[in-house]
Amino acid sequence: MKNSVLSVKASSFEPLPAHWVAKFNINKPKEIVLLKGDGNYTYVYFQNGSKVLICKSLICFTELIKNFDFIRIHKTYIVNMQHIVGVDLFAECQIHLTNGFTVDVARRRKREIKSTLSTYMGLK
Repeated sequence: MKNSVLSVKASSFEPLPAHWVAKFNINKPKEIVLLKGDGNYTYVYFQNGSKVLICKSLICFTELIKNFDFIRIHKTYIVNMQHIVGVDLFAECQIHLTNGFTVDVARRRKREIKSTLSTYMGLK
């Protein structure tokens, strides 16, 4: 299984790469709540409620955000761990985010995500 963790406890105050900031007008990765892949497109959801559609696949973002607090929870979703407000990995296998979204966790990633979030949130 591929490592679904893009980063654990990376500094949330580092700027994003300059070319990304210029293209998408994003100053800090902590502003991003969720990345949702849709084929060759990715929706980027922000904490202020706005979203941007970018014509790059979700895998293209993996390299850009690898040093920040993001985790891939599903083939469709990458979430910012700083914006997780609730986790249900038992019955529903879902994660609840600060923007009110609830996203599904892939069953095959459940154990790894549970371990990563426990470490990230200091529950171990």
